[in-house]
Amino acid sequence: MQNFYKQFRDIGVQLIAFLGNYKPKTKRQGWIKRRYDHIDRVNRIMTYAKANMKPVANSDFGVFPSELVDTVAAVIRFVLKETIVHSLTETDMEIIAYARKHKSFGILSQDTDFSIANAAHYYLSMRHLCLQNMTTCVYDSRGLADHLQLQVNQLPLFATLMGNDIMDYDTMKKFHYPILKAGAIKIFVQSIASLCRPVRCDQEGNPLDKNQIIGLSKQISAGSYLDFTKVYTLMMESISSYSIYSVEDELLIDKMNISSDQKDILSLAVTLYRQCWITCDVLMLLCAKEIKMATCIEIFNDGNIKPIGKVLSNLRRVLYGATFQGDQTVRITEYVITGTGCLTGGIPTVTPAELKSVQSLGDVWRKSLKPGPSQMDKVWELLTESVLVDDHVWVRAPEHIEDMRKYFVSIFAQSCDMKPNVVEKLLEILPGLPSEVHIPLCTFLYLDHESGAFLSSSERDAVLFTFSLVSVLSSTQLHTFLELFSG
Repeated sequence: MQNFYKQFRDIGVQLIAFLGNYKPKTKRQGWIKRRYDHIDRVNRIMTYAKANMKPVANSDFGVFPSELVDTVAAVIRFVLKETIVHSLTETDMEIIAYARKHKSFGILSQDTDFSIANAAHYYLSMRHLCLQNMTTCVYDSRGLADHLQLQVNQLPLFATLMGNDIMDYDTMKKFHYPILKAGAIKIFVQSIASLCRPVRCDQEGNPLDKNQIIGLSKQISAGSYLDFTKVYTLMMESISSYSIYSVEDELLIDKMNISSDQKDILSLAVTLYRQCWITCDVLMLLCAKEIKMATCIEIFNDGNIKPIGKVLSNLRRVLYGATFQGDQTVRITEYVITGTGCLTGGIPTVTPAELKSVQSLGDVWRKSLKPGPSQMDKVWELLTESVLVDDHVWVRAPEHIEDMRKYFVSIFAQSCDMKPNVVEKLLEILPGLPSEVHIPLCTFLYLDHESGAFLSSSERDAVLFTFSLVSVLSSTQLHTFLELFSG
């Protein structure tokens, strides 16, 4: 990653990374379906691994570890000290809105939405990027429109009729099927384009004559389970999604009928999230009382191995308890993937754990972080005026490091019923251990306690040996050790 950023700096390009992906409610069912698809991919990867074979090059076997995005965000922000933004809506829309507002040179990504939206001067292909000579391909919105004999501002309508996250497969399949039967995919694409040509649109892609969209919605609904008014609403939502920046109601804090203290904590949460101090999971938990955990790279469908989503259930409940101070009236909706069809019967809800002692989340944040003297950078400015944030850059409060360590250990200890003498020992040894091993150590302690987490004796011995070795190394030796280990 250091090399990646250096290559761009050397040619005078400043990169701004956008991560987060706060998922709109309307797209959460689509999120579940894609996570089920990922289970099939993971199973194929495991089959190849057991057979000691490599997947076919460039095949669709890739699955990211579920929390990789959060790890990468922390590395970019706090290790590389580079610019990164956590999105308050779907990341592609955040990028589109930012690029339009700031007239950005280019968007480097791999998503067809950027060709449709035509936001920056250039849309550059991440897939074709060569870091050796810093070349790539350009996805040309105008070229696409010319090829389809459309105007650029008709592309959002074209994408809507082709189908997308809003106009999903079940809605469009009966409409698409007769066109597909007529011939090859090239004919299908041109047929969809021909339906768009008579529809005049404004600069943002919105149709000028709503009756034309009503006519198209009736064609689509003829074979759909939806009536045409619902299809019309979905079509207009789809078209506007390429130009209108919006966030979920649960983030519109100023409009909520809640106390000023509650508004303060939610406003602080949005601020810290935007500046990458907390993750999307924490923000969703606070604002929507929802949590999501994507498909992990693990062994599914083995009765002897508990899915990691279930292994972590006790830890999650303790974290909910810390977030809501053990309030037993709160119900958390868990979008946690533990196997194919795991959420088909309904999304489960759980109550926070009743903790022995817990500080309020606001107090914890204000002890560990504080508003700095500088104002918020333009990249963190919100693209809507409807969300409350603090306009200062927040920084660490080193004077409270020891207090925060005790807080972390006290919360963690309750997730695995740690005895008081063990807690005392942990608090005693942590300051002498390199910070890089604090989380791995606690992870091991949790998994070793949790039944069904499937730590074999050899894995346990290996971890204990590693921590024993690391505990006697100097910081320089540790750095060398970690480099060797990661290699």
